[in-house]
Amino acid sequence: MQSESLIGPLMQTISHQHWKVRVAAIEATGEVIQFGNGKSVDDVLSHFAQRLFDDVPQVRQAVTAVVGGWLLHLRDRYSFFHKLMPLLLSGLSDEMPQVRQMAASLWEDAGLQWQKENEEDLKDKLDFACPPPPHYPAQESRPVLGCRELVFRNLSKMLPGLCHDITDWVVGTRVKAAQLLPVLLLHAEDHTTQHLEVVLRTLLRAGADEEAAVVQS
Repeated sequence: MQSESLIGPLMQTISHQHWKVRVAAIEATGEVIQFGNGKSVDDVLSHFAQRLFDDVPQVRQAVTAVVGGWLLHLRDRYSFFHKLMPLLLSGLSDEMPQVRQMAASLWEDAGLQWQKENEEDLKDKLDFACPPPPHYPAQESRPVLGCRELVFRNLSKMLPGLCHDITDWVVGTRVKAAQLLPVLLLHAEDHTTQHLEVVLRTLLRAGADEEAAVVQS
């Protein structure tokens, strides 16, 4: 498809020195993949992940908006949930309130949409809703069922990458991974137990990190 030929130039532009150009490249990439070849998502994910460390909040917000849009509207989105969710969920820990709010809104929309699309499969859980687990953090709002199910069903695919990132040589990457882990655990709730070995190993590595920012995350 013609769209594939545009990905290379866009990815070269996504790190441009001017932030408005970076935003334009991110937004253009969103459109190209949305209306072109969805499989090109794999070619841009690492570049988008790097932009989550951008010093300019508008750039991080653009990544959040595009990834959230893909989770809602991409034709093959079910195939990419486990790859897109970490990027959007990372926005929940962004230092800027507007980025956090956008990420939270898009994530809830994606969860509710998936919940509606799979209503028959979730019928019992919707009709007989389980209460939050004991000791659920009082300051946290429990995500909707669709969001919780999406994380639970994709957790085994997301944890290996997160476990790897928690030992990355770049401090910022380790911090992002450490911030993402509790978000995933709050969504997975009691389903975390089947991944307990990996989770505990990851927590141990994060807790032993020499950087206070990683430990505190």
